[in-house]
Amino acid sequence: MKIEPGPDNGFLPGPADRQQPITLLEGRHRFACTIVVPDTFTGDLKWQVRYNGKTATSTEKVMNPLYELELSSGRRAMAGLDPKTAPKNVCANHAPTVSIGAAGGGGGDAAGVPDVGDDSVGAVVAAAPLTVILDQELTLPGQVQDDELPRNRTVTISWKKNSGPGNVTFTSTNTAASKARFSAAGVYELALSATDGDRSSETPVKVTVNPVGFTTATEKAPETYAKAMKDIQASQTGLRTSIGAKNYDLVLQNIEKLRSGFTVTQEFWTGKAKQDAITVATNALKIVGDLDAAAKAKDDPKLIAAQTALGRTCTSCHAAHRQSMGAGVFEIK
Repeated sequence: MKIEPGPDNGFLPGPADRQQPITLLEGRHRFACTIVVPDTFTGDLKWQVRYNGKTATSTEKVMNPLYELELSSGRRAMAGLDPKTAPKNVCANHAPTVSIGAAGGGGGDAAGVPDVGDDSVGAVVAAAPLTVILDQELTLPGQVQDDELPRNRTVTISWKKNSGPGNVTFTSTNTAASKARFSAAGVYELALSATDGDRSSETPVKVTVNPVGFTTATEKAPETYAKAMKDIQASQTGLRTSIGAKNYDLVLQNIEKLRSGFTVTQEFWTGKAKQDAITVATNALKIVGDLDAAAKAKDDPKLIAAQTALGRTCTSCHAAHRQSMGAGVFEIK
C-alpha cells in the first residue's frame, strides 16, 4: 500500500516529510529508514504511520542504551553511508543489495556466508563460483533488495558477461533470477547489477563451463568430517549472532567449536595430501586464534574482521572441494 507523506505517514516533530518510503508492507519491518542526525540530537523524533484506524510509531526511547543496535544491525543501517557527508535529518538512500545464491553465497550450507538480512544492505556480497556442463542450462539464483528510495523510482536489474571464451545467452537479462547457456567451454565471469537511479551495486560470479561428458570424481564424506562441517556451519551462525549481541562468553564457546571442527578438517585433508585444502584449514585455525584473542580483549572491529575472513576461507574451500549432488546434498571432490 502507498501512504503519502503527511499526518498518516510522517515524523513528529515536523517536518512530516523526511523522504521516508511511501510504499509500506504489512507487518513489522526493520531498517525502513536510516536518518543521520547532528551531534546536537536529543532523541525527540519518531515516525508515525496511521492506516485502517490504527496508529503505529517508532520508539520514543531512541537515546536509551537498551535500544542501541547490535553490531550487525548497526552495520546494516549505515552500509554505504558516511556520517560526515550524508544528508542530515532525512531518510538516506541505500544502494540496492545484489547477491547471487542463498544468503549471497552461492547456495548450499557454506559456513561463513554473509547474512544479507543482517549486514549487507547496499553492499557487494561475495558469490561462490558456479559450475555447469556445456550442453546444460545454468540457473542463476540472483537476489536484489532495495529500500524503496528514492521514491517512485524503479529498480533496474541487469545481467551481463564480463569475460569468457564464448557467448552467453540469458533467459532474462533484467530479472535477478535467470538462467544462462554458454557457447563454449571455459571460465567466465558474469555480473548482476541493480540501480535505483541514484545508487548502484554489482556482484560478479565466476562460472566454470566444463565440456560435454566431463565428470567429477566424488566420494561421500565420512561421518566425522560431515559432523565437523555441520558444527562449523552452526558455529559460524552462532558467532555472527553472539558478536552482534556482544555476548563474549558465547562468542568464545562458538570459537572453541570452530577450533575443534577445523582441527578435524585439517587432519582429514592431511590424510588425503591435498595441500590446498590443508592450507585453507591451517589458515582457518589461525583466524580462529585471532578470533579468540579479539574476543578476550572484547575488540569488536577485530572480531568482525576475523569473522568475515573466516567466512571467505570456508567459501573458497567449498568451491574447490565440494560438489552438489542436488537437494542440499554434497560430496567431496
